[in-house]
Amino acid sequence: MVLEVWTRLSTLNTTLLEELPVILLSPPVGHSWLPPGHARLRQLLVAHMTLRRAAECLQNHFGLPVAAFLTYTMCAAMSTAYQILLEMLERSWHSQLRICTLTSSIVYFAYTWIKLSTMALACSAMKDTDAATGVILLKASVSRGRRCPDLGDFLRWTTYGPPLCFSAAGFCTIDRSLLLSALAIIITYLVILGQLTPAE
Repeated sequence: MVLEVWTRLSTLNTTLLEELPVILLSPPVGHSWLPPGHARLRQLLVAHMTLRRAAECLQNHFGLPVAAFLTYTMCAAMSTAYQILLEMLERSWHSQLRICTLTSSIVYFAYTWIKLSTMALACSAMKDTDAATGVILLKASVSRGRRCPDLGDFLRWTTYGPPLCFSAAGFCTIDRSLLLSALAIIITYLVILGQLTPAE
């Protein structure tokens, strides 16, 4: 669902890039009517507000399940990484059973890391695409001397509106930085558990 919002935001940004030059080069408008381009800009503003509302609904509905999924994935990754460490430190690791166990642990760790990366990168892409909308509008408003009320409203909405991001029920923001944090947590616990593990 996050990727669906991202796809629609990307389409909206592409439409803005195509239509903004035409809208801003249109002749001045009177008070009684708006040319089709300005009405189209108003439609894009409403579409952007709707997409942000959809993202908020996703956050409210799936925040707690995402937090549970994140906790499970982190625990599974740490447990599997510790099992890999034990298998590598075991003296009889060269036996066929040890090799199979080590391989299955590595595969499961990679699987959990791919799940975590997919979720983090999808949410980060949605956040970046929403921020790109504001950059497009800001460049358009600076590069053209003509004032457009709808463009000003759209720019204020993207600048001062609530930032679009996804979090695990408010515990942490899900974006690319989550991957670095998860990797740091796994390495830290591996170092601690490795020191506490008996040499035998």
